[in-house]
Amino acid sequence: MVAGWTLAPFPSPAQVSTGSLHGIVSDATGAVVPNARITLKDQATNSTRDTTSNRTGFFNFAAVQPANYTVTVTAAGFN
Repeated sequence: MVAGWTLAPFPSPAQVSTGSLHGIVSDATGAVVPNARITLKDQATNSTRDTTSNRTGFFNFAAVQPANYTVTVTAAGFN
């Protein structure tokens, strides 16, 4: 299973220092994987956030603080 993602900080007049992480979960053939569980884990604090891909495989984490993260994707039928 493959998850493509982008972490994109967006500067604003208020100088908010967060970004977003989003992508599309797909399998080895390129087919999208709906209902996959995506976990974002902060490597320094071990705090986690979870989301689920939608019917088109898309997922999004908003307001992501700058840090080093591990992204894990799990779905039924995949190892």
